[in-house]
Amino acid sequence: MQFSMLTLKVLVVEDSTTQLVKIKFSLLNAGYEVIVATNGHDGYMAAVADRPDVILLDMVMPVLDGPGMLLKLRDDDELWNIPVIMLTALSEADSIRKVLSLGAKGYIIKPFNLEVFEDKLKVLFPQVDFSLSPTDKIKTDIDRRIISYEEIGGIHVFAIPSDRLSIGVKLAFSYIRRLLAAGGRKFVVDFSTSDMLSSEDMSVLISSAASLQKGIEFVIFLSASEGFKSQLGQYFETAKIKLIASRTELPTAFS
Repeated sequence: MQFSMLTLKVLVVEDSTTQLVKIKFSLLNAGYEVIVATNGHDGYMAAVADRPDVILLDMVMPVLDGPGMLLKLRDDDELWNIPVIMLTALSEADSIRKVLSLGAKGYIIKPFNLEVFEDKLKVLFPQVDFSLSPTDKIKTDIDRRIISYEEIGGIHVFAIPSDRLSIGVKLAFSYIRRLLAAGGRKFVVDFSTSDMLSSEDMSVLISSAASLQKGIEFVIFLSASEGFKSQLGQYFETAKIKLIASRTELPTAFS
């Protein structure tokens, strides 16, 4: 049976900044969640912390190379079964045979090719529907137990519950970043169930918004609370932040 599931989380371990950036944005634009590291040691620690679904691992790196990281993964009772796909140059045939014998699930000859990568994923994850568009892949991953999500006339609306503000804000902005990478340009973060944010919650909101860099102009906040409006005014430039009072304003909010 074929069905859609979570957006896959990919850990990319590559020491070349140029290659890393190209791979990262290729994957983000295709709807994947991406974690990066620049050597095998940091890659292993990222795998411990974030538990990716699949790892793209460069062969030759400083500190700890690809085969070395692969061995550490295979010796870890919690991480041994994460599929690893090696990134390699044509000249590394002997090394390829070695890492395949150590348990790598395949390899990609550089430069990275998204279609080749997804062909390998289809074998590793037969339950994933790779026919989904990048935006739909992201939508299937949204955790509705914490935040609610709906798309209204092309606007992505995230409602943040008053009792889970900090984690709700972090989740909403993580999806906004990914939808921005996939081409989304209209987002509303709905705080209508909250009158005020604590200093801690506001700090989370500020840092989350800052993480969008230039993407903040595509985000509108929704709240009818005067207290919330006052809080926003203290922390954000009015030219970059727009506030609406209800969802009835959505049709004209981005005009």
